[in-house]
Amino acid sequence: MATRRAVHGDGTIYQRASDHRWVGSFLIDGNRKYVYGKTQREAREKLRQTQADQQQGRLVKVAPQTLKQYLEQWLERRSVNLKKITFSGYWKAIQKYILPHVGDIQLKKNHQ
Repeated sequence: MATRRAVHGDGTIYQRASDHRWVGSFLIDGNRKYVYGKTQREAREKLRQTQADQQQGRLVKVAPQTLKQYLEQWLERRSVNLKKITFSGYWKAIQKYILPHVGDIQLKKNHQ
């Protein structure tokens, strides 16, 4: 049975039926922030930590970006762990098959 929280804006915790993970969520500037845990306690702790981070100004708002920008950053971050030939193959595939068709699409907020 779900219970109401005492304070408005304190967030909510529930268990998803699809994969039985626990979800904690709360609003930040009109956008919902989600955290996940294997147990209700883990989700509650992550929710409290995320809320504390937000109150301390440690949550960074991410500027909107396109799929092209995201993929370039993603590949750059992983380049240190990839062999040169693997990096080259990924880069060519992204340039040839993905970016010409959907590279300009604006990405929306990720719900972890």
